[in-house]
Parts: sequence; structure tokens; C-alpha cells
Amino acid sequence: MSDSMEINEQFVLEEDELVKRIFTCTETSAMVLYLFYEKGQTLDAKTVEDILSAIHNIQQDLETELLHLRIEKTIAATLHKKELKSKKKD
Repeated sequence: MSDSMEINEQFVLEEDELVKRIFTCTETSAMVLYLFYEKGQTLDAKTVEDILSAIHNIQQDLETELLHLRIEKTIAATLHKKELKSKKKD
């Protein structure tokens, strides 16, 4: 396997992991909201809000990390494309 293929595979694995973690945040937030709906009278609203805010912050951090990973992946693909074009000209 070539270096560029290994690098791309690593990007894909990292991207998949980040997407899974973001999905987990989304699902967890939904479950907390549902729990709050079901047991709202027995739960402290401020604490639930703090928990949801913390999950939201984690999700934003993960989405930012995913954005940067996708930028790096695109840059690597562009460089690889240029290398291939250069080799064809030789």
C-alpha cells in the first residue's frame, strides 16, 4: 500500500471516529431531553441545562476537530493529485 493510501485510510478512520462521537453527543442530548420531559418535576432544571450545555460544548469541539481533519484530508488529496499529474508529465 502506498504512503498516500495509508494516509488517506488514517484520515477516513479518524473521520469515522469523530462522526461516531458527534452522533453519540446528539443521541445523548436527545435522551437527556426525553428524561427531563418524562421526569421534569423530579429533576433540577438548571442541572439538566448544565449537562446539556456541557454535551453541546463537547459536540462543538468535535465538530471543529472534524472540520480541521476534513481540511487536512482535502489538502493531502490535492497534493497527491498534483504528484500524479507531475508523474504523468514525466
